[in-house]
Amino acid sequence: MLVIAPLAMLAVVGTAGLTCLLIALAGIQALRGERMAARKIGLAALLVPVAYGIVLLGLGFASRDRTVPPGKQKYFCEVDCHIAYSVISVASPATLAGSAPEAGRFVIVTLRVRFDRASIGPNRPDTPLEQSPRALRLVDAAGNAYPPSDSAMQALIAVHGEQKPLTLSLRPGESYLSEVAFDVPPSASGLRLLIVEAEWPPRLLWGHETAPFHAKTYLALPAS
Repeated sequence: MLVIAPLAMLAVVGTAGLTCLLIALAGIQALRGERMAARKIGLAALLVPVAYGIVLLGLGFASRDRTVPPGKQKYFCEVDCHIAYSVISVASPATLAGSAPEAGRFVIVTLRVRFDRASIGPNRPDTPLEQSPRALRLVDAAGNAYPPSDSAMQALIAVHGEQKPLTLSLRPGESYLSEVAFDVPPSASGLRLLIVEAEWPPRLLWGHETAPFHAKTYLALPAS
C-alpha cells in the first residue's frame, strides 16, 4: 500500500512530538496537584503511539508482494527525490577467477542505479545525494534468501575489477552499473532480487517496505 514518503515522515515526527508534548503537560499537571488531569493526559500520551503502531501494522498486513518485470525499475523514495534500481543482465558462469561455486551455482547480477532527475523537488539544488545503505538478497520460489557471497565477490573483482558500491553519491540524472555476485544451491529456482533499506529507522515509517509484516517489491531476473 502506497504512502507518500513526506507524509510518512510527518506522521512519525508528529507522533513523537505530540507524545512528548502530552508527557510534558501531564508532568505539569501532576506538579500542580491536578492528578486526574495528569492521568487523562498521560493516557492520551500512551494512546498516540499505540494508534500509530496500529496503523503501521495495518498497512503492513494490507500490503501485497509484487515483482517488477525485467528491465523495469524499483524506486526508493527519498523526501524530495527518487533512486531507481533495475536489473540489466544476469550471468551464471561455471567458474570465477578459476574458483568453483561453494554452494553450487554462481549468479552475477548487473544493476543500474539511477538518480531520477524528474523526481526532484523544485527547490532542490543540483547537489550529490549520498544513498542510504542497501541490503540485497536473491529469493527463490520457496522463500529461501541468499545474500551476496563474499568469496564470489572477491572472485568477481579479480575478473571484472572493483565494483561501484550501492552507496555511491549521485547527482540528478546520473547513473552507473555495478555487479553483485551470489552463490546459490543448484536447486534454487524462480530467483528474484530483493533490494531493501539496510538501516532500521525506515522500519517505523507507514507503508515502508521494511516495516513489520509489510510486503516486498522484487526485481525479476532476465534469462541468463
